[in-house]
Amino acid sequence: MKSTKSALVIGGGFIGCTIALRLQQRGLNVQLYTGQPQDMPPSLGNAGHIAIEQIDPLASWSSMISIYQKHIFRGGPVDFPLGSLPHWMPFGMRLCWAARPSQFNQSKNILSSLLSKAMPAWKSLLCELGETGLLIQDGHFVVSESNKAALRHQQQAPVPDNAHVRVRATTSDDEKRLTSLLQANICHALYFENTGHITDLPQVRDSIIERFRNSGGTVKEKEIAKISRVGDGATALDEKGNRINTDYIVVAAGAGSKSLMQSMGYKVPLICERGYHIEAPVDNWPEQTPIVVFEERGILFTRFRQCLRVSGLVEFSKPNASPDKRKWDLLQRHSDELGVSFKEKPRRWFGARPTLPDYMPAIGRANAVKNLFYAFGHNHLGLTLAPVTADMITQLVDGDPAPKLPKQIAIERFRF
Repeated sequence: MKSTKSALVIGGGFIGCTIALRLQQRGLNVQLYTGQPQDMPPSLGNAGHIAIEQIDPLASWSSMISIYQKHIFRGGPVDFPLGSLPHWMPFGMRLCWAARPSQFNQSKNILSSLLSKAMPAWKSLLCELGETGLLIQDGHFVVSESNKAALRHQQQAPVPDNAHVRVRATTSDDEKRLTSLLQANICHALYFENTGHITDLPQVRDSIIERFRNSGGTVKEKEIAKISRVGDGATALDEKGNRINTDYIVVAAGAGSKSLMQSMGYKVPLICERGYHIEAPVDNWPEQTPIVVFEERGILFTRFRQCLRVSGLVEFSKPNASPDKRKWDLLQRHSDELGVSFKEKPRRWFGARPTLPDYMPAIGRANAVKNLFYAFGHNHLGLTLAPVTADMITQLVDGDPAPKLPKQIAIERFRF
């Protein structure tokens, strides 16, 4: 039955669109504000990887050691530009605090639980959309080109506490497959079973939005400028200052969520962790090829239906800084060194991942007001966890009883 309740979902990425669809299907009257049409959501620029293996939060001592080794002040795969030090230094200090073993272990348990639901949730959603062919569960390769990294890989055991992913050394057939694609000095490689990737991100997003519209939902390619308090609730104002009357508000605007939540008095230490990609059609890279990750280079190759995308590199720069063109040149150089031949000049893109310093998402209901919900800060796992997050928010908004979520993903965990 159609509900008399209404909801406003802010955010045009996979998380916002999927939340809007699920709420509409629960019978609410939902408006989805996707932002300006020329602003491509960053979730369309990622590698398409359904990363169910990433149960270890990136806020860890091992990650920080790895980051330090990647020329962080000299334009390496992980880049902390010294000119942006005032921007990323507070984030870095919080990251160090979040990496302490006790918090890491708690966060790992939560991520493991969330990621265990991700692949079934994606299969269910794509089956519902009639797009099952756009998810290829073919695993992925992680390649090492140095003896040091090869030794580390050889010592790496399968992930014992993630029953949904198995890790093994590559076989001779795997190695032939890789060498047929790349001119790389492969010292060692691992194959992660049961992971997968989406082969056409825009098509999946369009299908979600189409199903949402067909269910009675309304899409507006406009911005929400501000959220303000009215009594014990929250209300939203559009670009022209017009108030939008709605029973529930869900903030799922990625990097834009920070300013919206801060207008309600929340301190959100979210940083725009920028990533880059280049892409173009290719002839010699079959469509059914798994993702290939080059760990030392900090890049990965994804074969989409229409092109091959080379993505990666992490940059903690100022929010409005111009793109660093050297990053695109670096991706091109890596591609050339690995023997990848594009059919035309690659297209260039960069975008901002919404990242919180403990590398955990913020999902929940605001304590300060009764009708405000949020889902952002998924860093590298936004695509992977989109359907799972949508189910969680839908249960919070319209569940009876509403679930109790871990405090480690509540926005109130940031108190200073």
